[in-house]
Amino acid sequence: MNWWLLTPEIIITVTALLVLVLDFMLPESNRREGLGTVGVLGLVVALLASFRLLGVEDNLFNGVFVVDRLAVAFKIIFISGALLVYLLIISSLERLPGRRGEFFWLVLTALLGMMVTAASRELVTIYVGIELISLSFYALVGYRRDDKNATEAALKYFILGSFAIGLWLYGAALVYGLTGQTDLIEIAKMVDSGSSPLLLIGLFLLIVGFGFKMGLAPFHMWVPDAYQEAPTPVTAFLAVGSKAAAFAVFVRVMLTGFHSLAATWAPWIGFAAAVTMTWGNAAALRQTNIKRMLAYSGVAHAGYALVGVASASAVGSQAVTFYLFAYLFATLGAFAVVVAFSNLTGSDLISDYAGLHWRNPFLALGLTLCLLSLAGIPPLAGFFGKFYLFWGAIQQGGWLLVLVIIAAINSAISLYYYVNVIRVMYFIQPSVEQPVTSPLLVNITLVVALAGIALAAFYFQPVLAGIELAGL
Repeated sequence: MNWWLLTPEIIITVTALLVLVLDFMLPESNRREGLGTVGVLGLVVALLASFRLLGVEDNLFNGVFVVDRLAVAFKIIFISGALLVYLLIISSLERLPGRRGEFFWLVLTALLGMMVTAASRELVTIYVGIELISLSFYALVGYRRDDKNATEAALKYFILGSFAIGLWLYGAALVYGLTGQTDLIEIAKMVDSGSSPLLLIGLFLLIVGFGFKMGLAPFHMWVPDAYQEAPTPVTAFLAVGSKAAAFAVFVRVMLTGFHSLAATWAPWIGFAAAVTMTWGNAAALRQTNIKRMLAYSGVAHAGYALVGVASASAVGSQAVTFYLFAYLFATLGAFAVVVAFSNLTGSDLISDYAGLHWRNPFLALGLTLCLLSLAGIPPLAGFFGKFYLFWGAIQQGGWLLVLVIIAAINSAISLYYYVNVIRVMYFIQPSVEQPVTSPLLVNITLVVALAGIALAAFYFQPVLAGIELAGL
């Protein structure tokens, strides 16, 4: 067996165990630097190992665990996101209560779950990966145990998550009962030979379970509370890592296991995309807290990404991957500014960002570019992400043209709340003149995020060519 195919997962597992052991061995004064450094080094090595797997097409354990272009592309996205989140965590440790080693360890176990999920081609393994992600995030969201609101948000997330995974399991059981298979390739062969109403019910329940993990309307109720009450670096990781992992496995399940039923499920996905975009943007318009605004905008972005899934094509899956790549850097850059501002002022209110342009021009410029990219303003990366998503849908024609029009209208609506934050930063005088200083690691995170946006924007064709390697 080619164990080297598991190199990224093995490195992350060893790093997580090392962090856990060192947490008990290192003196309290050295834990911050020691555990953070070990985690960053492990992530860098795992990222390099993932790049070495680009172009490999192989599998392990009789096809249960696959190393293909889609899995490797998403692993690179997950590890890159975790690396930037780690930098944010290190710069925010003073505001975290309790044993900080647990915090580093839980981030790595969530990352391991994402990597396993993206590489799974079998329902039981997918379930194990999803649970590993979910359990880690339940603990991370409720990390501030003495905070009543944080505990309530974590409990709501746990209860709704348990209900959703129960539905997912029931759907998986129906699919297994009707096909006798848990491997997606074998399920596809059985589905090709004919379907039944019960199989469609099973598929629908799988979509509902995935919908919760992706934060689709109306299964997004946990999103705003979890985003607001979780420590901000956790919010950033939840916004990009958890969502990307859910989309990675969702694309694989729908286009590998049930592609022959695309004419049935694609309209369901299209309807969910329209509702999710509209609901997310309508709710974001009313928010005064920037973390809740980014939470609802994340719901809307899940709707945009669904347009690529609804296309049920290779171009659509590639567009989803590229879009999540652009979304990763823009969202992490925005949260880097939120971390710096919140650490100094203790506020997440949009109105308190008044005059940030005068108090810290670099943070204001960085947040502006990230928000404009999320809005899809050319020539930033978000524009090309939406363009490619819409182009994939337009190529399929039919009712997908209506979905593209709805998505375009929603993009115009989202511009209002993104520009509102920019207006507050540049055109409202600050109530206090105190400069907003940002830690070096936050500045590094923001610079890397802006570099990622620039890479996807100005080297659109080379990045797209790399993403096309991830096509199904």
